[in-house]
Amino acid sequence: MDATEAAAVLARARQGDSEAFRALVERHSRSVFRLAFRMTGNEQDAEDVVQESFLRA
Repeated sequence: MDATEAAAVLARARQGDSEAFRALVERHSRSVFRLAFRMTGNEQDAEDVVQESFLRA
């Protein structure tokens, strides 16, 4: 996914497109989880952080 396509997916997700939101989650959830796990040191807490992050974004 290039930058233009990523921007289009993000715009659609912001407008309520659930498929676009799903695409963003699938693309970024692993890296967000790795960062959250390094910060929390706990798998369950990291999963909670990932979920909250995507819901707030």
